[in-house]
Amino acid sequence: MWFHDKSDHLSSFKSLIQRNSNSLLWFCSTGPEWYRIRSVLNPKMLKLQEVSAFAPIVHQVVGDLLGRVELLRSRSQDQATVSDLAAELYKFGFEGGSCCRFRLYR
Repeated sequence: MWFHDKSDHLSSFKSLIQRNSNSLLWFCSTGPEWYRIRSVLNPKMLKLQEVSAFAPIVHQVVGDLLGRVELLRSRSQDQATVSDLAAELYKFGFEGGSCCRFRLYR
C-alpha cells in the first residue's frame, strides 16, 4: 500500500507533549480525543476573520510543498515521479499545522 498512517510514529512525540505541554496535542490526537479537541477548535476555525489571518502562512507552506515536489520530480529517474508522496504530504501537513499554531512567518 502506498500510504500508511503516520500517527503510530508519533507515540513518543505525543508522550513528550503530554508531559511538557498540551499545546500540540490536537495535532497528534486520534479517535474520541481528536473529536473532543476538534469540537473546541471548530467554532474558531470556521470564522472567516480568524481563518483569513492564516492565509499568508498557508500560501507560503503550499509554495514550499510545490517547490519540493518539483525538486523531487526533477531528481527522479523519469523526471516525473515522486517516490514517497505520502511522506511529503505528511511533512506538508505538519509544517502547515505548526506554522499556523505558532504563527510562524518567513
